Amino acid sequence: YRHDHTCKNLCQFGSELSSGSVTQFGGITHVNNNHWVAFLISPTESTIYLADSLHAPTRDDKTSVPATEAICALQWWLDASYLELNKSVSPFRIAWLPIAYQNDLSSCGFFALNALMHCLNPTKYSLCDCIDTAMLRIRLLTSILNHHATHVSEHT
Repeated sequence: YRHDHTCKNLCQFGSELSSGSVTQFGGITHVNNNHWVAFLISPTESTIYLADSLHAPTRDDKTSVPATEAICALQWWLDASYLELNKSVSPFRIAWLPIAYQNDLSSCGFFALNALMHCLNPTKYSLCDCIDTAMLRIRLLTSILNHHATHVSEHT
């Protein structure tokens, strides 16, 4: 992993997290080749926050298979990142981010992106609570296009 050129950026992010120079790292991971799960890692809180649009966590409920896969991969990555600095790391605790729950087989990526955007900037991005996934897709596309337009105008 540490010597694979394709993992260079991921290795760099891990080093920054484990050294404390970065206080959080978030993203969306593709699990089991068929599902997207959002995550946010906070080393200062020793917590991995997850959002899985197929699973509503409850105290009596087990973690979903996709969420379990994401947790294992992220914990492995954290272990490898801390080991590089000769630091030991206890398993991070798991907490759940709010997310809308999908009622189809194709909206997990949109719901994961919405949950992560809402977590990082809740005043700008509202958490989708609608069943209308078409409207969520339109809002996310509009947000991406607006972001792109802003960056293009800054560079011209």
